[in-house]
Amino acid sequence: NPLRKIGDNNNCIIVNHEKDIGGRYSIFSNVGILPALIAGLDINQFYKGASEIFDKIIEDNYYDHANLAELFTFQTNLDLKNNVIFTYSDSLFFYGKWYLQLWAESIGKDNKGITPIHSVGTTDQHSQLQLYLAGPRDKFFTFITTNNSGVGIKMNERILNNTELDYLAGKTMGDLMQAEQLATIQTFKKNNFVFREINLPLINEFTMGQLMCLSIIETITACAFFEVNPFDQPAVEEGKKLTKQYLS
Repeated sequence: NPLRKIGDNNNCIIVNHEKDIGGRYSIFSNVGILPALIAGLDINQFYKGASEIFDKIIEDNYYDHANLAELFTFQTNLDLKNNVIFTYSDSLFFYGKWYLQLWAESIGKDNKGITPIHSVGTTDQHSQLQLYLAGPRDKFFTFITTNNSGVGIKMNERILNNTELDYLAGKTMGDLMQAEQLATIQTFKKNNFVFREINLPLINEFTMGQLMCLSIIETITACAFFEVNPFDQPAVEEGKKLTKQYLS
């Protein structure tokens, strides 16, 4: 391919990529691992987290990975058309963007699919929550949470004391994030929305390995239930070809 030719022409070190691993599934291959190594991450823990999830599914007859697919495929008295993930940590922002591609590019075929949406807590509580709570009930929600208490900048006690915001005095930004996270989930629970919570005690290589492995397996399972190929992307390829034509 053109990139390899550029690499050869410039005497670059080249690491071969397996042709049967698609881009959105390549996070555990050298495509994802080499940058992680350069960044100083502990890839052994990343693999260990993924292996724990994989082993539960393969060896322990752990079928929770099929719950999401079954919910969307066999939903009764529901009209779920959107798959919303709500992430409550800045560290999960790019996980959310990866998940959008993973899910949408895998399941959106043959006029089938469930649209993924990534909402960021607490930002999107103020931009989207009104629609989520009072709009059409066509969404399934996954809250990905962690313990934010005591993290971040502390709010000034002297300025906030004896004001209507005195409840924030001495609290950290993480305390505020934690309160909003809990309040939003409780609101969804009180209003009988269909949702789940995935809590990561810490956000590190091990838990991200778990989360990303689970995401991949859930996506492939959902595609199996929808009877679509999870590994191709024919509509995207058509757009790539047309882009090249317009530039030629």
